[in-house]
Amino acid sequence: MPDLLLHLIVPLVALLLFYDRRCRTYILLLSPLAILPDIDHLGSGDFARMWLHNIFVLLPPLFVGAYAYKTGQKKAYSIALIAVLYLGSHMLLDMFQGGISLFYPVIGYNYAVACELLMRNQDITPNIAFTASMPSRNPGLKQDVISSVTVAIAVVFVFIAALRELLARRS
Repeated sequence: MPDLLLHLIVPLVALLLFYDRRCRTYILLLSPLAILPDIDHLGSGDFARMWLHNIFVLLPPLFVGAYAYKTGQKKAYSIALIAVLYLGSHMLLDMFQGGISLFYPVIGYNYAVACELLMRNQDITPNIAFTASMPSRNPGLKQDVISSVTVAIAVVFVFIAALRELLARRS
């Protein structure tokens, strides 16, 4: 699983860079949703990581967003969309680091994506693998909360966001 800082920085910077500037307050206030699914790590037992790492977590904000869109409530629609982006990005990042139980409790399989670039004799070959497997019993959930790689990625993202802001102010 990517560490907490990466779960927070990636969607936050993406939303600040590409979402409507008038929604910045909501983007910042809703940012804890990016790490909310990791609350289930506090649980114990075989299925601790499954409760909040599945597609059904997205249903409440999706329903709110659909209703808000249908009734013309732009602010509520934006808030719901931001919530979906934060929660969805968490699951997407975790799919690339060991996988998630995407359809739990309906289907108990763990779905994962692995991407590599293999280089042999000056040939570069992309390798993408999609897997579905039964989750391991009592997976070791010990992990770094913040790694040095994540700090480096966060610095790059913050630099890009700051540069974009400076360029926007100059125009």
